[in-house]
Amino acid sequence: MNLTAKELMQLDDYLTLEKSCEKSLQFYAGQTQDQQTKAMLEQMTQKSQANFQRMANYVGSKNKQ
Repeated sequence: MNLTAKELMQLDDYLTLEKSCEKSLQFYAGQTQDQQTKAMLEQMTQKSQANFQRMANYVGSKNKQ
């Protein structure tokens, strides 16, 4: 399935938001003193990184088509 230029732009916007979310989570994980909260934020950061990478790979493959 080919994506339209508009759809690719929307996915690019999603990537920008996901990267922003990742950076915010990293910041807050570094600020908190509570170990449970820190662990939760670090786990959320890892999931955000995985989401970003998965979507970036998808968008990259669609741009090559």
